[in-house]
Amino acid sequence: MSQENNRTATALGTIGTVFWCVQLIPQIWYNWRRKKTEGLPVAMGFLWAGCAVPMGVYLILQKVNLSLQIQPQIFGIFSTIIWAQILYYDHDYTRIKAIMICCGMLALLGGLEALLILTLRIPYRKGITWPDLLVGIVAAIMLGAGLVPVYFELWKRNGRVVGFTAEGSFDVLGGIMYTIVVVLEMGIYISHTIWRYRFRELRKEAKESGKSIDELLKGPSTETTSIASFIPNEEIQSPSLSLPTRNILDISHFDPFHTAEKLQVASILGDYLIVNIDSIPYLKLSQAKYTQHSSINLHLWDLWEDIARRTTKEEEKKYQMSKTSIQLPEIFSQIHRHQILYSNPSPIHPLPTLTPRTPPQPQISIFAKREDQAAPLACSGNKYRKLEYIVPDILSKTPLHHNHENHTDFNPLTGPATILVTEGAIQSNHTVQVAALARKLGLKALVLLSRGTGGGLAASQDPETFVRTGNVQINRLLGAEVRILEKGDPLASDAFPILEELRAQGEMPYWIPGGASLHPLGGLGYARAAFEIAEQEVEMGLGGTGRFDFIFVACGSGSTVGGLIAGFRMLETMREVEDRRIRPRRNIIGVLNSPTKPRSYHEERVLLFAQRASALMGIDPHQSVSMDDVKLEDRFVGSGYGVLDRETKEAMDRMARLEALVLDPVYTAKVARGMLQWVEEEEIRQYARLHSLDEVNVLFIHTGGQAALGAYADVS
Repeated sequence: MSQENNRTATALGTIGTVFWCVQLIPQIWYNWRRKKTEGLPVAMGFLWAGCAVPMGVYLILQKVNLSLQIQPQIFGIFSTIIWAQILYYDHDYTRIKAIMICCGMLALLGGLEALLILTLRIPYRKGITWPDLLVGIVAAIMLGAGLVPVYFELWKRNGRVVGFTAEGSFDVLGGIMYTIVVVLEMGIYISHTIWRYRFRELRKEAKESGKSIDELLKGPSTETTSIASFIPNEEIQSPSLSLPTRNILDISHFDPFHTAEKLQVASILGDYLIVNIDSIPYLKLSQAKYTQHSSINLHLWDLWEDIARRTTKEEEKKYQMSKTSIQLPEIFSQIHRHQILYSNPSPIHPLPTLTPRTPPQPQISIFAKREDQAAPLACSGNKYRKLEYIVPDILSKTPLHHNHENHTDFNPLTGPATILVTEGAIQSNHTVQVAALARKLGLKALVLLSRGTGGGLAASQDPETFVRTGNVQINRLLGAEVRILEKGDPLASDAFPILEELRAQGEMPYWIPGGASLHPLGGLGYARAAFEIAEQEVEMGLGGTGRFDFIFVACGSGSTVGGLIAGFRMLETMREVEDRRIRPRRNIIGVLNSPTKPRSYHEERVLLFAQRASALMGIDPHQSVSMDDVKLEDRFVGSGYGVLDRETKEAMDRMARLEALVLDPVYTAKVARGMLQWVEEEEIRQYARLHSLDEVNVLFIHTGGQAALGAYADVS
């Protein structure tokens, strides 16, 4: 061979050696990072480490270039390290023991290789080459045999590859070794590809549920002790019950509407003993398959077909509703409600940067309940929760509460409503939510916006832009007819003539008062919210009293505060009877947002709405709620409704920059300002000392309204 060819061979051999051996380093690092070697058979590590000896002997006697002679030595060292990792991570060897075995193995292999080289070199120099060829064949067999145990691991996992990064291939002994390794390793990757395709639906479900694929495949424990608790005694004693342990499947934890996929995955293993069938209400099996017992032996594919055939969309809807339903008293639960909100409660999360750190006692923890994330419709906010109880009347063939509050004797509608009519200030959040609801119900919407109500119009530097942007723009985008009423327009205080006008045009108008508060059903939404918050309190595991001791919420038209008071008073009365102990009641603090009316006016309204909701829930309104329960804060109303003063602007900035929480300038900014002052001054601390509390929980209810910011150009 020419010198140039020698150089080329050496260069290529060196490159091959580096790539073929260094490929094991990621596997070693991968094992160390995961602290486990699941899926790597101990026999593989041992055989690969051992094959370095005959492979090295063969190549050295063949006098190939130096890089290829070194290659088996490096491969053997790395394989021995992997073998030691398998012993340490998955076979309970101590670290010292695994290291000593690794070092001893390397010394043994090195000595054995040196002995074989010295021994076989003598006949090789005499032209007797078959011993060297035999050693090379042994190396090829050991290299290939190292991958055979991997296929047993694949079989146990239905073809899924676990524990490998990427192993390459090596060409030696005339390409035999390379061919064997390539074929076997291709089989591994092909097996994993097939597994990914077969289990694609389960992998998708794992991703959506936030679980790992192993959690879904593993299922519940299959120990004998847990199996016995699921099977009737007569079946345990039956000699015919002889299925192996791995064929027992407990389906009690399965979501009924994903059960079909899980059982389809498992069906390849044949017959199963299905336990806890009764735990899934819509798992309806035919009479021939289903007995009175909660365990049954049948083929999973038949079970899957039964589920697919018998589970209906209506049953799924009922099941999902049952999972997310709030536990209400019987009379309250019988009041019709049309779901607008998401099935899950609106989230509650902590506001850690606002939580004071000093002084240490009492500890005050602040949280926010996000009503601005409660519904999928436009501009989510507190009005959607109120409207849920009004919609059944809207859709009724004979609506009962469609009249204007000033004309309750108005002739009843002769059919379901065709148009929703409501009112508000120029940047009213309520009108947007009514308009969005109308779109969702397939109805028309007429929105009356009054310039005289305030809402920041008078303080705006550009009044004409103010009446075109923000919520006004969204109302029009939703297809609502928007009428701007000038200051002093009699329709602003009594829209009855508009309702008559619509009746004359053949429409069936349904009147929803501003804020939905004067509607007879307006307080029920937040009475129900009280039960929702109480369940979230339990789930969160709050310290102190285990409750939100103070709940701060905006008070505009009043039924949000009134509904919360009614709901919590009913709930607290029930719980005190159940717990047989009396805890301090929650303090519902309604933060007023307008100086137009005195606090006493709002207190009377809130009490009225609370008592009205209490009566609808089936409790004595005068015994359950009193004026002592109504706590309104009027120090933060500012100079006008919707007018953003300096202090309120500072509260908005603080919430946005510390908690990335955007408020609206009309309601929630003033609530935040009031809450922060209560937290940072003496009100809450005095309460804690009075009741000997070391920890106080404060809840800020975000009622939405951020869409109005588009009209407040000076907010930045």
